[in-house]
Amino acid sequence: MNEHWEIEPNISVGPLLLGMRKEECEAVLGGAHDVFKRTGDSIKTIMVYESENLHITINEKGKAEEYSLFSPRKIMLKGVQVLGRSPEDVYSELVSTGIRLEKSDIGMWSEKIGVNLVEVEGIIDGVEIRSSEQA
Repeated sequence: MNEHWEIEPNISVGPLLLGMRKEECEAVLGGAHDVFKRTGDSIKTIMVYESENLHITINEKGKAEEYSLFSPRKIMLKGVQVLGRSPEDVYSELVSTGIRLEKSDIGMWSEKIGVNLVEVEGIIDGVEIRSSEQA
């Protein structure tokens, strides 16, 4: 898991495209993974790849609608490393690339590009990527 993945807003993160079928995600990532549902009656499932620090939300059509990635994974947005850093530093660097984020209850968010940066104890510890059409 040493490679970094680049976020392509509303399209992909690393080799994973939004809208990929569950089987396509499995083919790209290989290896074992766990599966769970947030609630017992949920129609969406979550594929968990612990070795990749990655959760994939699969919708009722069997397609990936959200990728959640966590530290210490290296995730880039417009060349800016977003995980494991202070929100202020990440915000400042992203603004210089033309990306504007809004404060949210859990960190920073841009509906336009479908990216949510999750802050935990003063550090960006997770990033959620989804199509802005699904936001």
